[in-house]
Amino acid sequence: MSPRGVPLNVVFFTHLPYALNDQHYLLEAASAAGSKAGYVEWSRGCRIIIDGVIAADFPAGTTIRTVAAKLYDLIGRERTVLIDGMANKVGTPNFLFPLPTSDSVRVYGVFDDYRYDKQGFKLLKFHLVDQLSQLRNKYCWLFSRDLQSRYPDSICVDNASFLTPNAKVRTADPSQVLYVGSIDRRTDLSLLGAIADANTSLHIDIYGTIQKVKADFDLLVAAHPNIHFHGKWDERDFGDILARYRIGLIPYKPNHPMTRYICSSKLYHYLNTGLEVITTPFPQVRRLENYVHILESAADWPRVYEAALTAPRTQAWPYKDFMWQARWHELCAAIEEREHR
Repeated sequence: MSPRGVPLNVVFFTHLPYALNDQHYLLEAASAAGSKAGYVEWSRGCRIIIDGVIAADFPAGTTIRTVAAKLYDLIGRERTVLIDGMANKVGTPNFLFPLPTSDSVRVYGVFDDYRYDKQGFKLLKFHLVDQLSQLRNKYCWLFSRDLQSRYPDSICVDNASFLTPNAKVRTADPSQVLYVGSIDRRTDLSLLGAIADANTSLHIDIYGTIQKVKADFDLLVAAHPNIHFHGKWDERDFGDILARYRIGLIPYKPNHPMTRYICSSKLYHYLNTGLEVITTPFPQVRRLENYVHILESAADWPRVYEAALTAPRTQAWPYKDFMWQARWHELCAAIEEREHR
């Protein structure tokens, strides 16, 4: 239900598979709150998912109106917020997806900076699609408030976690620290190496996928027997993996273009599970300094690591405020506030 008591259904339109998109937890939160939620995965064909279950499959070439008619048969033709999560995919029919009622709302999901790593014609193409998305959708939904200068009067509703505190964290071995996430150009491999070199009794366990830095990362692991790469995690095991550790590490390059607008879900996963977080000072964590331990350089590691063990900060973390249930209510409230200005 929306804050004014009017049923507000939600549809998420995207090219990403359901299991790989954290926003499906928003749909689960909406469903738990009494709304009806549908996930439209538009790729080579099209798939409708309701409550995590495939409700309809369509072959390539199926019209957008056929898919929409089936979707609204499944969830009803009530007032709906349709979230355009195509992430600036070019040549997709998201602009044409019809709304079920005249007072339904179309929202453009801006979950990252589309300009990162784009140049020339590719940058121009993404810029044009971004402009079209702003024109076609009534509101923009941002994770990062730092993007508001580019998207005026946008809705800022932060990223979130689906995890809750786990008591096992308190008895985990502090000599093992965790980094979970993408290993890419924003990841400070030199920092990881310096920490491992200076603290040989420390073990750094890394879970994730490697993107564009495989050669450098392979050299890092080969040169440091206390850095262990475990590959990509299974989503079903994610909470159990985090609960094996007392400390979660985020070794991002603070001034890298890719970290300027990032709203990392791993930060909230760490904190919600109960891990102490040691992180470099990129913009997102600067707003949460009371709950994390800032690492300015590898030389600061002994002091920051000791503080994480002796002066924990996670105990005060308001984890319920950083779950998808809270985000659904915040999104509804933000939409209603703008609709009634």
